[in-house]
Amino acid sequence: MQIAILPARGGSKRIPQKNYRELNGLPTIIRTLEILKEANIFDRIIVSTDHPEVERLAKSVGVEVPFRRPEKLGDDHATTKQVIEHAIEKLGLKDPSLAICCIYPTSVLLKPETLKSSLELFRKNLSSFVVSVKEFEHPISRAMTVDQSTLRPLDLSMLSCRTQDCKIFVHDAGQFYWGSLASWLSDTGILESEPVPFKINSAEGVDVDTMDDWLLLNALIQYREGKNESTK
Repeated sequence: MQIAILPARGGSKRIPQKNYRELNGLPTIIRTLEILKEANIFDRIIVSTDHPEVERLAKSVGVEVPFRRPEKLGDDHATTKQVIEHAIEKLGLKDPSLAICCIYPTSVLLKPETLKSSLELFRKNLSSFVVSVKEFEHPISRAMTVDQSTLRPLDLSMLSCRTQDCKIFVHDAGQFYWGSLASWLSDTGILESEPVPFKINSAEGVDVDTMDDWLLLNALIQYREGKNESTK
């Protein structure tokens, strides 16, 4: 059995209303919920929110909002794992092998096939979290720091290394995490538990943390769909 849980708080300081703000005329959370439905791998889709508009939008497309998230889990200090643990408790879930996918409302570029493939990987690694990751756009081994007005390479030996010869590094893509109920309730953090990486390409994931990220995401959506008449 597979359950999707979307942590969708109402507040966001850097990007107001980002979990239900419109992208080319359609709210983010609606876009992501439609992707989850199209994947057709989830027995239940749950939205965890503290905001009435998020609840209204989720219910408008037939998605469960069986509880209201408490205020203490709606600020910047609450972790994703804490939010999922709260959802597990409120839903009364007991099966330790239950597969739970935490997916963010702004994961609007994901393909349903990606979720299906990531589930297959999770089924082969039931005792581990499966984390969506992306490669860094430029090799981080060639990174430099700015010391006042001077560039200082972190590793002088890498300056002459061709990019194709540099070691590949990845980062959390900020899209989704698969884990068993037992893993979500463990004392170990998601990224501290030696998770299994599921690599996605840049076209499927923009981690929306800043307004620049939002503008890029909106531009990608508009490019794919054609600009909505109402946004011209």
